[in-house]
Amino acid sequence: MFSKSYSDESEGAVNRSFRFIYFVSWVGLSAILRKDDLMKKSVKHAAVLLLFFSGILATTLVIFISSASSVELQHISAEELKKLVESKSNILVVDVQPKAAYEAGHIKGAINFPWTKEISGPAKLPRNKPIVIYCDCTHEEDSIDVATQLIDRFSYDSNSIKVLTGGWSGWVKLGYVTEKGQGKK
Repeated sequence: MFSKSYSDESEGAVNRSFRFIYFVSWVGLSAILRKDDLMKKSVKHAAVLLLFFSGILATTLVIFISSASSVELQHISAEELKKLVESKSNILVVDVQPKAAYEAGHIKGAINFPWTKEISGPAKLPRNKPIVIYCDCTHEEDSIDVATQLIDRFSYDSNSIKVLTGGWSGWVKLGYVTEKGQGKK
């Protein structure tokens, strides 16, 4: 019923970070090696070693940061969510867009829990029912961030939180029921 893992995307981010760090290190190394007349050999060697070890340190840091949240988020399609909403399943649909965007339109019955870089507390989000989170980002970035924060920082069950594939735009594109205004509080 739910699909798509995001561990593959974080691996891709780590690989891109490795390539970038090595590229910057080699560019710096090349610049140092070209300055023969300006630098003595010992200073060159020290600079090369410094660049090499800073590259290793940066790479280790990238791996540590990206592995800090190795949660595999589950996705739900708009079609699946529509069926759950229509059958009045015991789920909570959460719109993480800014308040103005939420009031301009949202999935019928959704509550607004605007994205923030660091959630201070998920006071109005229950732990006893499945939560479906959506935003209007290209790749569900805000939804993924909120879901990850809820799981990592507030110990929500990763199996009870889903991210809507296609988000708000996908829902609207399919012509599914929406509403405007403040909706549920």
